Amino acid sequence: MRKMKWFGTLVCAGAFSTNVFATSQKHSHSQKKDSSRIKASVFTKPGPKLSSREAQALSLTAGEIIRETDLARRDLQDENLKGAQSDIGKALILVKIAERAAPKTILETKIQSGKLSFTDKREIPNYIIPIYDELENVSVMSPVFAAKKHEAEKQGVSSGEGPLGIGVDEEMLQTKVSLDIGLAKSQLLKAQKAVKGKQIKIADRHLERLETDVIFSYAQEDRPLLTVRANLILAKKALLSSRYKEAQAALDQAHSALEEYAKSANPSRLSAVNKLEDKIKALDDQIKEEEGKKVNSPKDVPPALSAAPHHLDHWWNKVRGWF
Repeated sequence: MRKMKWFGTLVCAGAFSTNVFATSQKHSHSQKKDSSRIKASVFTKPGPKLSSREAQALSLTAGEIIRETDLARRDLQDENLKGAQSDIGKALILVKIAERAAPKTILETKIQSGKLSFTDKREIPNYIIPIYDELENVSVMSPVFAAKKHEAEKQGVSSGEGPLGIGVDEEMLQTKVSLDIGLAKSQLLKAQKAVKGKQIKIADRHLERLETDVIFSYAQEDRPLLTVRANLILAKKALLSSRYKEAQAALDQAHSALEEYAKSANPSRLSAVNKLEDKIKALDDQIKEEEGKKVNSPKDVPPALSAAPHHLDHWWNKVRGWF
């Protein structure tokens, strides 16, 4: 009797289970329950973009870090520990400035498992700072090239076999140069500690490492853009000093390089490239009209050219974003 009752219970339970399954099938298309044990999503978006002045200032900051590093190495060669300590200290101040001004990316993370959830939103700084050598009156890249060449020789690599197949002697081939502020800070702190311990060779090794850590990248299609970018700054400097013929020559070079770039430019960018060509040509024509006029003070600058340096900065920033 007990066995029969137990069997009956199983039958009832089975019938109930089947009915539930049948019911769930009816609603499977309209309401499907998420059975995931864990879900996660990561959303990123860039923070505010740098203006042309901010981008130039940040680049100059990175350049000064390299310059102070080179000065520190020179002081170490002369066994001037006090001077090296001062140079390294200045470089570390510049690192702090760069860290504060570095562009940021907004990162939002959401993770959920059952009723437990985690949400985090933060700003992630980008410490890879581009260096635009055309902004400098005196190039900061010479010690970097020397350090990279020395490192290549130590590793038994010939001068024609640099990174990415680029010869380390062919200085102008790189189209993008960047300094990792995080790595630079690490090497500077180690060098500072070594100088305090009067370990000259160790300190110099860390500073040389900072120079060799400078990131070079090369893209054949970007070569014309590098020429455009550099000549826009040359034109700006020439105009600010009322050297109109030099400004014209620089603009002619920029215009020719843009024409070259347009041959292989992405179709989606071609319209912007053509518009910039027209603007450069228009400015060149304005300079020709004003070329013979004397300029003894800023007040004498022709109105048509007074806003030109600002426009050149804007165009430089636009080209910078095309790399």
